[in-house]
Amino acid sequence: MKKIKVNKRDMLALIILAFAVGISIAYVFNKSLQEYKFANQMENLYAKNENPVFTLDKIVMYSSANAIDNSEGQTMQDLNVCQFTDIAVFIDNMVDIPSLIKESDAMNVSTVTTDDEASRKIKEHTIKELYIDNIKINSASSKGTKTLQYKNPSGFGKFTINNAEQTDRINFDVISTNVDNEERDYTNPTFYADCSNPITLNYMNKNLVTNYAVSTQDTQIKFDGSILQSVGTPLDDLICNVGFDIHMKNNLNQNFACSVSLDIPIKNENKNIYNGYMYGMQDNLQSKYKFFKN
Repeated sequence: MKKIKVNKRDMLALIILAFAVGISIAYVFNKSLQEYKFANQMENLYAKNENPVFTLDKIVMYSSANAIDNSEGQTMQDLNVCQFTDIAVFIDNMVDIPSLIKESDAMNVSTVTTDDEASRKIKEHTIKELYIDNIKINSASSKGTKTLQYKNPSGFGKFTINNAEQTDRINFDVISTNVDNEERDYTNPTFYADCSNPITLNYMNKNLVTNYAVSTQDTQIKFDGSILQSVGTPLDDLICNVGFDIHMKNNLNQNFACSVSLDIPIKNENKNIYNGYMYGMQDNLQSKYKFFKN
C-alpha cells in the first residue's frame, strides 16, 4: 500500500481546521445549553408567580412647591424655592385583612407556631422585612438638588424639609401588633405586616431658585405650585422620572421584588403645577407591576 505523505504545513492546517471545528461545535452546544437553562429558569419563575401573593394596588402622587425663607426676619428677600412630590404606594396582600387580623391575634404573626393551613396562609401573606433600593432619579435638567426619601404619612401633601443626604437604600421597620402601632411616631420608615398602610415617599427638588427676593410690589405671590411661575421656572425644568425597587420577605421567608418607575406629575392636558398643585393616581396596576417571588 502506498503511503500518503503529509508535509508539516498541511498537518498544521489540518490541526487548525480541527480546532476551529471543535470550537464551533462547543460554542453551538454551549449556546443551546444556556438557552435551555434560561427557558427552564423562566418556566420556574412563571410557576412560582402564577398565583400572586402580593400585587401593587395603586399609587397616589401629589405635586406642589414652596420656599424656604432664609432672610433675616423672614422678609422674603432670600427665598430658596423647592418643588416636591409626595408618593404613596399601596400594596395588596391578596387576602381579607379583617379576617387575617382576627386569625393572627392582631397581626402578632411571630408567635404563630402551628402548621395548619390557616397559619401557613397568614405567614405567606404577611411580611417581616421591607426595603427599597436601586433608587434612580432621571431628569434632563440639572437645576436643583433632587432626592427621594421616606415621608411621614401624617405629613403627606404638606411641605416638610428633610436635610438628610440621599441614601442607596431605605429600610422599613415592620410592625405587627397594635402596641407597636401606638408606640410609633412614624418619623422613621414604618410599614404594617399586613400591608394595610402605604409606602410613603417624598421626591424633593431643592435649590431650584436660590436667593430670590420678593418685590415689595408683589402682593400676589403664593407658597404653592404657582411660586414656580412667579420665579420664572419653566415646566420643562421640572420634568423628572423616579425609579426604585421594592423588596419584601414574608413570614415563610419567601422573597419578593417589584420595580417601579414613575413620572413626576407636573402637567397634563387640563392643568399644570402653576395652578397650585398636581394630583395623580394610578390604579389597576396588577398587569403593569409584578411582585416576583425569587
